[in-house]
Amino acid sequence: MHSTLSMPRLLDILSRIVNDGDCTRVILDEIPAQDTGVLALFLQIYELRQVTKAIADGDLDVKVEACGGGVATYLRNIIGMLRDIERGIKKLAEGGGGPEPFRLGELSACLEAIGKTLRENRRLVDEYRDQSLTDMLTGLPNRRGFQTLVEKELARVCHKGRVLSFIMGDIDLFKRINDGYGHDIGDEVLRVLAQRFRSCLRMEDICCRYGGEEFLVMLYDTPLSRAASIAERLRRSVADTPFTVGGESLHVTISFGVAEVAMPENATLEDSLVKIHNAVRHADILLYRAKDQGRNRVVSEDSGTPSAMPRNAATPLWDEAEAP
Repeated sequence: MHSTLSMPRLLDILSRIVNDGDCTRVILDEIPAQDTGVLALFLQIYELRQVTKAIADGDLDVKVEACGGGVATYLRNIIGMLRDIERGIKKLAEGGGGPEPFRLGELSACLEAIGKTLRENRRLVDEYRDQSLTDMLTGLPNRRGFQTLVEKELARVCHKGRVLSFIMGDIDLFKRINDGYGHDIGDEVLRVLAQRFRSCLRMEDICCRYGGEEFLVMLYDTPLSRAASIAERLRRSVADTPFTVGGESLHVTISFGVAEVAMPENATLEDSLVKIHNAVRHADILLYRAKDQGRNRVVSEDSGTPSAMPRNAATPLWDEAEAP
């Protein structure tokens, strides 16, 4: 499913559909007609929101064509069938005939249809949510996805107290690749780089495309010295083997900054997130030091303290406007 709108814009539209009680169908006009998959999904979410409001107000006649064509009708019929079945059971108790079998069959069919409609819409919402957390070019989590995974990981980190290390990497002189070979080649370099990162990291490590040509890795229960060694392995995997893309053999290098943070036992989620924000910023500072020292190298906390903050030091860590 693809959209010509940016992810922040799509999430803003989705938020207004779900949270704004006065939102009208006009909001769907903000989605370009050519984005057929996204438009269909948002229409279903909008109509589910409308039918939920209507049912809460006691109105079972609301139209829900995009959601299976009859959720409200099904519910109204179910009420009628249940009443008929109730009357039949009373008659049976009094010695008369029981509920009509075909009525029970109709009820089962209606419930099955509702379940199928709701399952399909849940699947579409889950699919869109997963896409919103993934960088579609590399298949890695994007910045928002990284935040989500880190917050899940903090549940055990905060309880036990662990050392986390962060590796911030940035492809050296990436603009020259885009300018000299074209953005398609640049995109392929990013995809190959993501594959090489995966081959060098553990299953439990979290690697994301942080923005543009920047990548961020979180290493669970890994001290600084070990993290620096892993960063060096990542650096060699890039520098020692040329990238063959589009019939071209390109020599690519990458610079890294590495920082660690010790998480105290039973720390609150809020305190832990602050510590992680600071560690990521420190890794970013050290990355710029690696650039200043000539690129294609790893700089960790033990390598010295950088003399200046990076240019984007004031940017919030989870700023979605910068996400790729």
